[in-house]
Amino acid sequence: MIDFHSHFLPGMDDGARNTAESADILGFLRLAGVTLACATPHYISHHESISDFLARRGECFTALMSSGASFPEIKLGAEVRIERGISLIDGLSRLCYEGTDRILLEFPYGKFEPWMLEEIYNVSYRHDIKPIIAHLNRTFGEFTAQQTKDILSVDDVVIQFNVEAFSSIFNPSKIAKILSFGDDAVYGFDLHRTKYIAENEKLLKRFAAFTTKYPFAEAEKRAFTGQSVPPVDS
Repeated sequence: MIDFHSHFLPGMDDGARNTAESADILGFLRLAGVTLACATPHYISHHESISDFLARRGECFTALMSSGASFPEIKLGAEVRIERGISLIDGLSRLCYEGTDRILLEFPYGKFEPWMLEEIYNVSYRHDIKPIIAHLNRTFGEFTAQQTKDILSVDDVVIQFNVEAFSSIFNPSKIAKILSFGDDAVYGFDLHRTKYIAENEKLLKRFAAFTTKYPFAEAEKRAFTGQSVPPVDS
């Protein structure tokens, strides 16, 4: 399976603090059945330029690869905070998952605002890239049903759900309802620290059963690997 969302680059953001913690996270992902792990450190446009972010990401990736540990295949990307004017930034496509035209977008904390939807549309149309909405399960209870529907109305939008969503008897039913309308979805562990590994490990069987019924979006699997990817091993 592909982990579309994780924070294992050492010292890059609020994820892994060092290469040892990175190795622990990636070791868990490999044992969970992940064959391709996407590094998606937070990008916040008012904090730094894209060039500075990419330089930092490159340094952290080099440190990780120099550690000598055994990892799944890694694809670099970013978790891009939706902010006013984000769609106007030149070179936004440089934050796409490497080798693809897909970009992971994260809603800021707080209530939904109409300008957020406008930014998603503009990111898609102005830059000709495809938005993947990070951990949409976290907006349940925050956004109204209509606001969620508006998000899903963006052409070619893909939803990313966290494995953590399957810890609740309520979230999976909401996720299933959304996917029953034919929306494309991908999944990710969104791991930041090793202290969350045990919690995610307990959810693997439930997650595997769900993804068997609602598998990863086929177009995304092909874009990332060139082939179909089986669900996580139960």
